[in-house]
Amino acid sequence: MFDKSIINKTGQMWKFYLWFLASLIGGISIFAMVKLIDSLPMSYGITLFLVAIVSELAGMTFAILAIRCPKCKMRWFWHAIRREHFNGWLVWLLTQNECPSCGNKGVSSDLPAPTDKSASPSKEQHA
Repeated sequence: MFDKSIINKTGQMWKFYLWFLASLIGGISIFAMVKLIDSLPMSYGITLFLVAIVSELAGMTFAILAIRCPKCKMRWFWHAIRREHFNGWLVWLLTQNECPSCGNKGVSSDLPAPTDKSASPSKEQHA
């Protein structure tokens, strides 16, 4: 569905799904708390509320920090929720086919080359 998305092309769709799962858990916890508030002991209601808060905060923090351009490190999730319209940030995030900052299209030639520390000369070779 989102094959052309920069998130998918850079192998970060799992991060998006993890955020979505955390949000879903938080939403279900709040829904359960509201629906069952009269029939649950107070400690269960508080537990559901805390599960919701921790799940939402952890998922959002993870997505903000982890979903980003591998080349310029622009945080795409953060950009989407800060700069895009509140009705369209999710669509914007999932339909971008290149990094808005550096133009990275998610192909291997756009990504930085991996650094191989074992290939670098050692101090003994310089002496």
